[in-house]
Amino acid sequence: MKTSLPVKWAVGNLLAAAGCTALGLACLALQASGPSLPALWLPAGLAFSLLVIAGPRLLPGVWLGQAA
Repeated sequence: MKTSLPVKWAVGNLLAAAGCTALGLACLALQASGPSLPALWLPAGLAFSLLVIAGPRLLPGVWLGQAA
């Protein structure tokens, strides 16, 4: 079965949002145990790498993940 390109980008956006949200929650949990790791670095790094690799079509997913 061959999927169309908009479906692939929609799934990519959902995965980007889920990844940014999961890393954000993990960083908040780590920061609660000690102030050694700022809660911003891992989700921002994932978002930056996604945008560099896949381009601006994943930007809505990154925004959704950062807002969550």
